[in-house]
Amino acid sequence: MEDNNARALIKEAASELQEILPCVKFWVWPKGRAPLKYKETFIHVMKSGNGCSSHVGKKPSGSQKMKLDSKCMKLGTIIHEMIHALGFHHEQSRPDRDDYVEVNFDNIREGKQNNFKKYDYNEVSTFGVPYNPKSITQYSSKAFSANGEPTILTINGKRISNSKRLQKTDIIKLKRMYKC
Repeated sequence: MEDNNARALIKEAASELQEILPCVKFWVWPKGRAPLKYKETFIHVMKSGNGCSSHVGKKPSGSQKMKLDSKCMKLGTIIHEMIHALGFHHEQSRPDRDDYVEVNFDNIREGKQNNFKKYDYNEVSTFGVPYNPKSITQYSSKAFSANGEPTILTINGKRISNSKRLQKTDIIKLKRMYKC
């Protein structure tokens, strides 16, 4: 990432996660590429003209790209994407999500339905932590809306807003996953 403000936000996000997960190491390298010996575990944060995204979990080999466009330059969004790189799917993708939220696939923009995929228990762990519609990985009610109508609501019909900070449940899941 070339922009100094973007680099500062990425560094702040990494520092916040490092404090929570002392057993996982984060380094923000100076401008340019990471040293060759680190390429196997390297997350390459790059500018994107097309949204924010990260592969979920560590790739088996090579560098992993985390893409951030100018709209993604918010601390909460960067942490959200880093949590994907650490292995977490969206909260609304949990196997128990139907007990807490209702997804309206008719309102989701074409090609974006995968962001609302529900995983099975053999694919995703809840780590024994209750569903939290305020999770930093939970989409807001109108995320990817094709028509301005809600794509996801609580089962009580309440709207969900974007969380900009890690919630206690996010922290508990991270600590349980990484055992630190």
